Amino acid sequence: NFINVKSNVLETLKFYLKEMGI
Repeated sequence: NFINVKSNVLETLKFYLKEMGI
């Protein structure tokens, strides 16, 4: 479950970075 959560967080971070255009 921890790995799943980590993967989910990474995906969310990638999404935010793309949205911010950084």
